[in-house]
Amino acid sequence: MASDPERFKQWFSPADLDANRAGHLAPDQARRLGLQAAVGRGANLLVGLGLIIVAIVIAALALAGNTTVAPSGAGPTLIGAVVVALIGLVFFWVGRRGSFSHEVAAGTVDHATGPAVLSLTEHSGEGNSTYVTHELAIGQMGRRFQIDGHLYRAITQGEALTAYYLAGAGRLVNLESAAASQAAGVSDPIAAAAAAAAAEVVAGPADGTPLQQAIIGRWRGADMGSGLSATIEFRADGTLTMGADLSSLGALDALPGPLRALAQRADQPRTMRYHWTDADHIAVDGQPGTAQVRLAGGHLIVDLPDGEQRLTRLADTAAANEEAHP
Repeated sequence: MASDPERFKQWFSPADLDANRAGHLAPDQARRLGLQAAVGRGANLLVGLGLIIVAIVIAALALAGNTTVAPSGAGPTLIGAVVVALIGLVFFWVGRRGSFSHEVAAGTVDHATGPAVLSLTEHSGEGNSTYVTHELAIGQMGRRFQIDGHLYRAITQGEALTAYYLAGAGRLVNLESAAASQAAGVSDPIAAAAAAAAAEVVAGPADGTPLQQAIIGRWRGADMGSGLSATIEFRADGTLTMGADLSSLGALDALPGPLRALAQRADQPRTMRYHWTDADHIAVDGQPGTAQVRLAGGHLIVDLPDGEQRLTRLADTAAANEEAHP
């Protein structure tokens, strides 16, 4: 196996790595990608314009009563012409929008580090023919890139890689081993997010602190399944806010675009009211039953019917809590 940065030089230029590590396209790389974007943009414009013209001609002939073009009458033919025109408009809009061109012009390069996850997908072609597409993902929930078969075979399943890409287009622009990127001082965005989350945690209240005082503040719940946690903030006015804690999944930029959008929508907190039913039980409006609350080892433990939930205090409310309860 060739050593980095020569290993992937058949597909990516090692000369571009320094710029990509710094978060932008190299000048030669920007020119190459800009040419590809211009060709793709022009092709979309031409296809779109061609389909629109064809649709107009077919519609005009159908309205003129041409039986060759409209053997079943003008109505069905006009509907078909409208469909063709709409498809043409989509191609024309994509060409006019030129999102890939704009992203190349901006020149911003993101990166993701993690184990390589390789996958093959077989597709049906014309007749009985089939063809295969090859994909590389960085981590199980990471960004996915379509790659050619030769690059696919040059990568080992599970090896640690750093991928450099244009986020909006999902376009892979460079690739190297994680060891090489770390040696060059490139940070791991998922590890950075995990470190930031760990730094956010502060010491919880001491055992013996009155519960109604200790509970006030913002807390992170332990793993709630699929690696996802939650943040819960109890306020002195009897309301609590609960939402998904996406930092437990790592950096959002490491997720594919559709999954990232879903995750961001899931991260909208809900506000509810709670009240104490006795000295150590709370009830939340709209939720069945009550939950016992206790302190243990500086953590807030909430005993639920399906098991206990251990909560850890977060830093951004510690100062406010100390001011409220000196």
